[in-house]
Amino acid sequence: MSDIVSKLVSSISDTQGSMMWLSSAVSFLFVILAVWRLAGVNHAGISQFDYDNDIFDGINFILLALLGVVCTVWPNLCLLFARGEEKKDERKPENDIVVVVDSPKDDAEREKSLRSLEVEAAKDEDEKECAAVEPVVAVKRNIVYLTNLKTFLTFMVVTHHTVCAFSQGGTTPLSTISYDTANPKALPFRTFTPGSQFLTWADQNYFMAAFFLISGYFCPKSLDRKGFRAFVLDKLVRLGGGFVLYTLVLAPLMQVWSSAYMGGPITVVYNNGPAWFILWLLNFSIIYAALAPFIPEVKFCMPHPLLLMLVGLGLGGVQYGMSLIIGDYIQLGGMQMWTYGIALYVPFFTAGIVGGRNDWLRSVEEMKTWVVWVLRAVVVIILGLNLLMILHIFGPLPTPSYGILPLGLTSFIDPCIIIGVYSVATTLALMQLFHQYFNRSPQSVLSRNAGAAAYTVYIIHFVVLNLMTLIFIEVLKAGHMPIIFSKGSYVTVKNGDPELLSNAMIWLGWAFVFVMTQVLVWPLAHYFRKLPVLNKIL
Repeated sequence: MSDIVSKLVSSISDTQGSMMWLSSAVSFLFVILAVWRLAGVNHAGISQFDYDNDIFDGINFILLALLGVVCTVWPNLCLLFARGEEKKDERKPENDIVVVVDSPKDDAEREKSLRSLEVEAAKDEDEKECAAVEPVVAVKRNIVYLTNLKTFLTFMVVTHHTVCAFSQGGTTPLSTISYDTANPKALPFRTFTPGSQFLTWADQNYFMAAFFLISGYFCPKSLDRKGFRAFVLDKLVRLGGGFVLYTLVLAPLMQVWSSAYMGGPITVVYNNGPAWFILWLLNFSIIYAALAPFIPEVKFCMPHPLLLMLVGLGLGGVQYGMSLIIGDYIQLGGMQMWTYGIALYVPFFTAGIVGGRNDWLRSVEEMKTWVVWVLRAVVVIILGLNLLMILHIFGPLPTPSYGILPLGLTSFIDPCIIIGVYSVATTLALMQLFHQYFNRSPQSVLSRNAGAAAYTVYIIHFVVLNLMTLIFIEVLKAGHMPIIFSKGSYVTVKNGDPELLSNAMIWLGWAFVFVMTQVLVWPLAHYFRKLPVLNKIL
C-alpha cells in the first residue's frame, strides 16, 4: 500500500513539475510573439488598422505571458511570505503561560461526552449495515456523443478549408480560385462554384459557434475542480501551447517552403491561421475564470428550443448592426470577423457556461420528437433558401433585383435568418442527433483515437492540406499543363494569358486534396501528439 501511495505522490509531483516548466516555456513564447507583433508597428506605410491590430495582439500576448508567470510562481511566492511570517512569530517573546486544571466538573462532562460518542458510533455502525444491505450506485452520464460531435466538427473544418483552397483562394499559401471574385458571373457557369459556396456558407454559420458552446460547457466544472491557478495553467499549456506551436513553428515553416516553391521572395509574416479559435477560446476561458467568483449562480432550465431560435433572430440583428459599424476592425486581434464574434461566439460560449452550471444537456437529450423535427425542418428550409440565393449569385439563375424588398431590408433579413436562427437550430439539431445515434459506450478504437487526435488535427491540417495541394500542382505539371502563380493563386496559361483551371480540373483537384488530406492528417495527428513535450500539450 505504501508503494502505491509513494508512486501516486511521485506521479503527481512529476505532473506538477512538467506543468511548471511547460507553463514557463509557453509564457516565454508569448513574450516572443508580443515582441514580434509590437515590432511591426515600425514598418513604413503601415495602415491604421494594422498598427492598432499589432498593438492589440502585443498587449494580449503580454497579458497572457504575465498571467502564466504569476500562476507558475505563485506557490513559491506564498511560501516566501509564509516564511517571513514565521520569522516574525519566532521573534515574539513567549511570556504567556497557560495552566490547565482538571476539575470534577470537567471529568463529569468528559464522561458524558464519551457516552455520547459511544451512542453515535453505534448509530454509525447501524447505518453502515443498512448501507451494506442496500448499496446506492451512482449512475454516470454518458456524453460520448459530445466527443463524437467535436470529431465531426473537426472533420468539417478540414473539409471546409479544402473547399476554400479551390474556390476562394488565400486559405493556404498554395490555393486557387474557381470564379471571378469581382464578377461571379463573368465566366461560364461552373458547378463547383455554387457547390463550394453552399458548403462554406452552411459551415461558417454554425460550426465554430458549436465549438465555443461545447468548450464553454465544460469550463465551470473544470474551474470548480482545479481552482483558478490550475485551471489557468492547464488552459495556458494546452490552448496557449497549441497556439504558439502553430504561429511560431508550423505557419512560418509552411510560408518558407511555399515561398521557395513558388519562386518568390522568402517571407515570414505573422499568421494565426486556424489557431485564431484557440487563442480566443483561451481568452474567453481566462476571462470567465477571472469573473466567475463575482457571477451569481442562477439555477434555471434551458429555454425551449423555439424560444432559443427567437433569440437567434435577435443575434442575427446584432450581426447586422455590427456589420454597419465595425468597418476595418472586423478581424481585430485575429478574430475571424467580429460580426460573428459578438453575434455568435461570445453568446454561444456564455450559453455553454450557463448550460454547464444548469445541466442543459439533459434538456437536449430529452427533447420531444416534434421539437426535434421542427429543428430539422428549419435547418433544411434555411439551407434550401441559402442554396437558392447562391444559385442566383453564382449560378444560372438571374441575379436578384431586390424588387420585392428594399436592399437594406434584405440585408437585414438575411443575417437574422441565416446567421441567427440557422446557427441555433443547426447546433441543437446536431447535438440531439449525435446523442440519439452516436452515443455508444464504450467507443470503438477508431472513434476513440479520432476523438483524442481531433485537437491536433485542427492545429496541423493546414500543413497537410498545403502539401497535398503541392502534389496536385506537380501532377498537373507532369501532365504538361503550365502552372504559374498570379495574385496569390496558382492558375494555368492560355494564349500567353493567365486562366483559371477548368471546372473538371478543379473538381478532380479538390477530390484528390480532400481525400488525401483526410486520410493522412488523422493518423499523423495520432502519432504527432505522442511525441515528447507535445504529449503534454496535445
